[in-house]
Amino acid sequence: MNGVVSGQIEGVSKTAAKESLNAIGITVTRIQASQTFKVKVFWKFLTLLNILLIQKVALPDALSLLILQENNKIAHASKAVSQGISAGKEIAEAISDTFPDIDPKLLAMLKIGTKNAGFSTAVTHILENRKKSEILKQNINKAIAYPLFVFLITIVVMVVLFDTILPEFKDITNLESASSLSRLILSFAGKGFSSVLFVLWVTIFGLVLVVFSKTNKRIRLAFDYFVFKFPLLHKVSKGFARGSFCEGLALGLSLNVDLKRVIEFSTSTVQNSYVKGRLDKINDCLLEGQTLEEALRRTGIFMSMQLAQIGIAEKTGYIAETICELSKADLEARMQRISIWSQFIGPIAILFLGFIIALVAISILSPMMDLQMSVD
Repeated sequence: MNGVVSGQIEGVSKTAAKESLNAIGITVTRIQASQTFKVKVFWKFLTLLNILLIQKVALPDALSLLILQENNKIAHASKAVSQGISAGKEIAEAISDTFPDIDPKLLAMLKIGTKNAGFSTAVTHILENRKKSEILKQNINKAIAYPLFVFLITIVVMVVLFDTILPEFKDITNLESASSLSRLILSFAGKGFSSVLFVLWVTIFGLVLVVFSKTNKRIRLAFDYFVFKFPLLHKVSKGFARGSFCEGLALGLSLNVDLKRVIEFSTSTVQNSYVKGRLDKINDCLLEGQTLEEALRRTGIFMSMQLAQIGIAEKTGYIAETICELSKADLEARMQRISIWSQFIGPIAILFLGFIIALVAISILSPMMDLQMSVD
């Protein structure tokens, strides 16, 4: 074949890709790795694409218009997606290659839409949920901003107390006659800054372990199992898993996707590997003749009232609408809980600061009062 052609090819390296092309008689004059973009560019790209799709612009035409954007990153990202589609890839796969760092949950939702001619609906759904998530993040940031400030002030105050005041006081205090609380607190005299550094290094080590656990399947499974079973984290972990699963389930059912496939897609959006393993068994339960309510009950992430609603919806034929309502109610309940907690965290942080200072004050005043009584 004579002439100049261009296109895309997958390969582990430029050399490997060039060799595979030479093997089929194609002379390579120029080859370069596909350009990838960050998540921030993805959201701008998706927002602009959604605006065009809402206006009933065909997907190829929408990408062509985005390629003409003055923003170079969006223009180049749109071109990369368009080239991926031209090479025979689905839109979701082309987006995944162009934006490799996007959340797998988002990619699964795009695949649900792509498979069922509902890509525009999936994009709109993702952007609407992102707005809700941004509101949720803002509420969380507001809730922790003041307590975090109080916590930092507490650390500074404690370092000053333990490293400057307590060492001098310890030298003039008879530890044998002091109370056990005073001896305990005075034992940290001169160790304030070093203790903070120790806690900081332990925290960093813990975070490194968490990151490492995500790269090893067995460790990650054990970690996710611990998070799911630990009493203080159980509700939070269960709520996030249920929210992600219901969100994908609601989107798939609204697009009339086959239940088996939508369960597979929805399961892939869940981050907790232990919960994901339990959700993987839903289709097997359905094949055994169990109802969706019974299959979901075995996962252990749904509340009894939610299961009752799903059971009724199965009998009345309104399962898609019910799942959508459950997904919305779950998100609203989560936002309400955060709003309530945000009203208590500030006062709790102040009480904590007062409690710490009171302990230090008692450890100082108690020996002083004993000393005064002995002098009298």
